[in-house]
Amino acid sequence: MTELDVRLSVAARLRHVFAFAVLITPLVVGPFLDVTPQRATLFGVEGPQCPSRLVTEHGCPGCGLTRGTALLLQGRAQTAVSVQPAAFVLVVSCLLGAWVRGDILLRNRMTSMHVTLIRWGHRFFAVVVISVWLGRSLLDS
Repeated sequence: MTELDVRLSVAARLRHVFAFAVLITPLVVGPFLDVTPQRATLFGVEGPQCPSRLVTEHGCPGCGLTRGTALLLQGRAQTAVSVQPAAFVLVVSCLLGAWVRGDILLRNRMTSMHVTLIRWGHRFFAVVVISVWLGRSLLDS
């Protein structure tokens, strides 16, 4: 692998700004959603339906993450767990991911440690969400 401790190009900086914005959006918007275990709306606009649930009548691995995260950020942890237990992981992942991306932007460079943290964060999040989905699928059958 090449040395990564180099200054960011303008394009790379923009990608990290975008990633940072995506990571903090659930944390900023979640507390303002009008959310129930069945649906979530923002200023009366309902979020999109899960395409997997519409086609197969079964939810995808991420079904309920928006509702669960919003419920968790609003202090309704018990309801959040019943909707989507991985919401806790999403909140932690967003916080840590935003911290890593913020560090990259502040330093204006990306190190091999940043790459490692991002890569393992993606893997951890994917494994937890898919594990929760599989566990719930097995319990429902």
